Amino acid sequence: MVLAVLVELTDEQRVELRALTNSPDVAATVATRARIVLWHNEGRQKKDVAVLAGVSRPTVDLWLGRYAAEGVAGLLDRSRAAPREQVPARIRAEECSKPVDERGRRTLPNESESGVRVRPARQRGSGRYARAHGSQPG
Repeated sequence: MVLAVLVELTDEQRVELRALTNSPDVAATVATRARIVLWHNEGRQKKDVAVLAGVSRPTVDLWLGRYAAEGVAGLLDRSRAAPREQVPARIRAEECSKPVDERGRRTLPNESESGVRVRPARQRGSGRYARAHGSQPG
């Protein structure tokens, strides 16, 4: 159930919204949202505002509600990105304490330190070449 939102604007708010609609620095979507608020404040019905703005009636309700709750900030686009995951301090400290080679890259621990045997990577295609020429890949 959507509650009716009646937005009463002061003269300053009207001026601010009109400035948004006429500014070349404001995204067209934000300008349209400001027009929705202005048109509704002029006394137009929501269905007429929806037709004028080229949006659905629920969209008109959405932007009127956001403006009523947050003001102009409610008309701006919100980030849809997920929040950045922070690396825990313990793991960051472990990574930063690893030795660095001459190129500035973190080095792998020695076999004796980790118990893991690290083999050098083979070149791609070396087995095919070796089989074709009668030797073992190395």
